[in-house]
Amino acid sequence: MSLLLRVLKLSAARGKATVSAGDIKDGIEFLESLKSRATRPEVREAISIINRHLKKAAGQTVEAILKKLAKSNPPTL
Repeated sequence: MSLLLRVLKLSAARGKATVSAGDIKDGIEFLESLKSRATRPEVREAISIINRHLKKAAGQTVEAILKKLAKSNPPTL
């Protein structure tokens, strides 16, 4: 299943879907690819913050992950 299809499936579960270790690996790989192309340091830092949260997110619900991300202090873009 492609990453985008998996994201759609997880989002359709309205935050109650559990994120697998494979989902995390795929998401981090995707974000690292974006980070390598980013030209602004604050964008790279924001992606790094998300990646740090995702590395600890396997087995959690989408809702729980988003709540934790919302409490982080992202750089101002």
